[in-house]
Amino acid sequence: GGDGLAYQTWGEGKSMRFATVPLKDGRCVWFATSSDEDLINEEDLGRRKELLLSEFSSWHDPISDVIGGTPSEEILMERAVAHRNSFGPILSVHNPEDTKIN
Repeated sequence: GGDGLAYQTWGEGKSMRFATVPLKDGRCVWFATSSDEDLINEEDLGRRKELLLSEFSSWHDPISDVIGGTPSEEILMERAVAHRNSFGPILSVHNPEDTKIN
């Protein structure tokens, strides 16, 4: 996100994920996944962004800010296949010193 850290957050339903990777110029590239049919089938770019914001509204910061700060016409959509995992998280530790990008 805007803090210069890469991260990926997984949801518990609808094949939801959100991730960002910072770029050297201070911007970031991000992706979100969801199996929500209304979101998937929405063709209007502004409405698709609204649905995306709604879908991830309860997720941690800065997800809503990242989505909200991206112009609708720059949010690209591609269909993908989500693979179900058969196990829970192996490790859930965050150490900012281990994730800084120089």
